[in-house]
Amino acid sequence: MKDIMEEYQNYLRGKYRKRNTIYGYYEYAKLFLNYVDKDIDEINKDDLKKWHIYITDRYEVNGNIKRIQAVNDFFRWLGKDDLTLPISRQ
Repeated sequence: MKDIMEEYQNYLRGKYRKRNTIYGYYEYAKLFLNYVDKDIDEINKDDLKKWHIYITDRYEVNGNIKRIQAVNDFFRWLGKDDLTLPISRQ
């Protein structure tokens, strides 16, 4: 997993210019992977739904939008477009 996260961080550096965006997306994707605690190939839509419930209960709505965007971006980068969450309205 460490190698994949390093590659993702390099991808973010090429895609975004702001350090806060790069750091945030990287950390939120890592937060998700630590929460799920599975191999990336084993993650499914139910894991995303459980994580969404977890962050909804634990964090504020405005921050959750960025968390969801980061995880969606991570899975798009991996080529797994089916593993995305809809972004909730404020």
